[in-house]
Amino acid sequence: MTRGRSGLDVVGVGALNLDCLVDLAQVAAREGTDTAALRSWVAAACAGTRLDWGAEGFVDEPTVQAVLDRFGGAALAWQPGGSAFNTVHALACMGLGLRLGYVGVAGRSPVDGPSGPALLDQLGVDRRFVHRDRRLGGVCVSLVEDGERTMLTHTGANDGLGGFTERCRGPLTAYLAGARVVHVTSFADEEAPPRLAALLGEVKARAPRLLVAVDPGHAWSTSSTPGVERLLATADLLLLTARELAAVAGHAGSDAELARDLRARLGSQPTLLVKRADSVTVLGRAAATLRFVRRPLPARLVRDPTGAGDVLAAGVLAALARDPTALTNGIALGMRLARRKLRHVGAAGHHGFARLTRRCLGPAGQPR
Repeated sequence: MTRGRSGLDVVGVGALNLDCLVDLAQVAAREGTDTAALRSWVAAACAGTRLDWGAEGFVDEPTVQAVLDRFGGAALAWQPGGSAFNTVHALACMGLGLRLGYVGVAGRSPVDGPSGPALLDQLGVDRRFVHRDRRLGGVCVSLVEDGERTMLTHTGANDGLGGFTERCRGPLTAYLAGARVVHVTSFADEEAPPRLAALLGEVKARAPRLLVAVDPGHAWSTSSTPGVERLLATADLLLLTARELAAVAGHAGSDAELARDLRARLGSQPTLLVKRADSVTVLGRAAATLRFVRRPLPARLVRDPTGAGDVLAAGVLAALARDPTALTNGIALGMRLARRKLRHVGAAGHHGFARLTRRCLGPAGQPR
């Protein structure tokens, strides 16, 4: 496949956050308390916010600032993040020479340190459509306990994405239509989904062979608004956890049942990739089901679960960007990358991604 006019292989469309990683057990040991007491403090600080432990909750600026004041000094890591950002970061570390781009809104940081745009520049990622905003940028505090994470997210400047894409509609449509893969992840505001759905509809009309991958995350999986459904209907590939699949389908059931009902509601036929700790299940358009089993990493070896699913997505998209039929190779690579990610805090293990990629895709990035 020849490159499109933008010359890019994968473009990420998503939030730009500053991630703060906190191990609750370590904080409790340092303070002579227990994690139950820390969870109670968090629940009180987030009063008025729906807090679902083990998932993502959205908080306002005063709340996230209070949480940072409480835990920021004990953070294991501060680093630029966001779901699509994590995927593009991993792609850039895989040694494939992929040409990457990013679309998002970057606000100011609450602390001194690396910024998302600066890291994109270091990685050689095109950011001509990253808009700078004076508001506080997105902040995500990941509270980790026994290998499970609870994310407290303040969307900040990311709420400006819908308006930014509308103002740049023509040039942005051409930019995305020139790529091979566009990977879209969730925003918390109600304005972004319908505007992104309209944008992607125009993009796909211009470039029918473009692959659109969507990771709805907790935010879009638990939202049944028409805008979110229109956006999900543009996807060729949906990447979800089992919990998110049940949420977006609206009921419990087998993967096949949920996929059937979801496709009927969306009026489209995306391939579904369902992520679990011990497996990845692919539900194809022709009702075929493939299951890739893996041995879960013992909880004692999990250093940081934040972004593991995004790293898995990077493996899948890297393979598909080079060969649209290489989904199996991409899943094999993604599972290996995610396992390595779990063993390291932040991006500390990314230096090993190129070696794993060569093993799975060969030195030229083509399937073996």
